Amino acid sequence: MLYFSKRILYYINTDRIGLFFYLIFMMVISVELAYSSILSVQRSSSFFIKDVIILRKVKYCECGCKERVKEGNRFINGHNNLFCKNNKIGFGRKHTEETKKKMSNAAKGRHFSKETKRKMSVSGKIKKFSKEHRKKLSEAKRESKHCFYGKHHSKETKKKLSAATLKNMIQDNKGKFKPKVGKLEVFFEENILKNIKELRYISQQYIKNVGFVDFFLPNYGIIIECDEKHHNSNKQKVKDSTRDFAAMFGKKYKTIRFWEYEINESPEKCMKIVLKEINYV
Repeated sequence: MLYFSKRILYYINTDRIGLFFYLIFMMVISVELAYSSILSVQRSSSFFIKDVIILRKVKYCECGCKERVKEGNRFINGHNNLFCKNNKIGFGRKHTEETKKKMSNAAKGRHFSKETKRKMSVSGKIKKFSKEHRKKLSEAKRESKHCFYGKHHSKETKKKLSAATLKNMIQDNKGKFKPKVGKLEVFFEENILKNIKELRYISQQYIKNVGFVDFFLPNYGIIIECDEKHHNSNKQKVKDSTRDFAAMFGKKYKTIRFWEYEINESPEKCMKIVLKEINYV
């Protein structure tokens, strides 16, 4: 071994070609040693180099839950919400009063053009998805889990939720709970219904397959609803139409709807409509 090493050093000192072959020889030996070490690791454990290459391509959710995400996505479904517990960046934060004032001042005086209004109305309409798209959505929901998946409310939170719902409810004489009457319903009752003599009505009456209604006239089979601004949305319009359909064809009750501006601006016209429906003489 010493003889060969001395000869190699002699060729290196005398000729540059010997240095070149010596470097190639050392590179081949280092590659063989690395390959033998990798083979020993593969035999001893089930972790291969292929797995390392795959792990480089795998992405994890940016909220910090350490769960894998599909290619092209940054978050798991529901984990990009600022109020999600897994999202450590935005969870627990609230806007200050100054930022709230700035946001309100920035929103004041805004007027949308006719084109933007048309686009908003088109986007707000109910979209019908194809069967293939529905399958993809169902598969995506199965694969990705929500931040509250598998969790349950504690007894204390359940009590708080029940107390919050009971705040908006009233208990009648029979011990049943009803939703509280709003300001618009109180105004309608005092200025219209009470001025009609010998008119029997029930406020916040529950009707099966319909729900709670604002006012119900049992002698005439008429339902009166006082609609506020939020009833102008497309989703609420669909709900109201389904309620009216169930009342008409299920119970044969007619529903009369009055908008908030109609009740506040012209209560006399609303009163005339009610009198016309009940055939009051």
